[in-house]
Amino acid sequence: MDCKTCGATLVGTYCHQCGQKTITERFTLRQILRDLISMITNVDNGFWFTMRALFSQPSRVIESYLSGATRRYYNPFRYYFIIIAISTLLQLSLGVFDLQQADIRETLNPNMSEEALQMQLAIMEYVKKFLNIIPLLILPFIALTFKWIFRKRKWNFAEHLISTTFIYAQTAILGLIALLTFYFAPQYISWGLPISVILSAFYFTYAYQKIFEMNMVSTFFRSLLAIIIGFILMSLFMGLLGIVIGLVYAIAFR
Repeated sequence: MDCKTCGATLVGTYCHQCGQKTITERFTLRQILRDLISMITNVDNGFWFTMRALFSQPSRVIESYLSGATRRYYNPFRYYFIIIAISTLLQLSLGVFDLQQADIRETLNPNMSEEALQMQLAIMEYVKKFLNIIPLLILPFIALTFKWIFRKRKWNFAEHLISTTFIYAQTAILGLIALLTFYFAPQYISWGLPISVILSAFYFTYAYQKIFEMNMVSTFFRSLLAIIIGFILMSLFMGLLGIVIGLVYAIAFR
């Protein structure tokens, strides 16, 4: 049989000349749906395999991927984006995001004026549009702090970014359990951030203890410190960016 794209003689599932997949059947609705699901999750290229492996042997996944054995694993950034998209959808559809913001307002400013409240609600409605992007912003800051604190393996920034993305994707999966808990027990929603930070530190410990050949206690506290500093750096950066944007807006439209 010859390739229907380039005419080369076919050997195997894919054409060695142009990469065309061998198709011997007519297109059907069932095949289209299967291809659509495959396109979204890319199951054939290791989405579920990567998820299972990161739960059972995260250190092996990270070390293998960074060594160049990437074929069997899903791309970490696409993997993270899909999981965050699912998490964001649940967070908004269950109303957990609104509950979190209400809890923050009640804790920090319980006597907020009606005008200030309406302004903040309007801002939060705008933020919702970018809620699936915000988790991406923390990754480079966390990767940077881990590069500073875990210097033993001499990974560069890109390698730490890949590792951080894999691990944060897994903690986001575990965070889905917390979302459901807060939906049914909203009185515990103020524990959301500390639980997220501690859970991330535990997962970094689970993955990095073997990679960096450290004891569990040292790995945990180093991870916790790196995460906290990463959050602080991101907050400072976002605050500075907000000031710059505010100044530019004031100068442009004064």
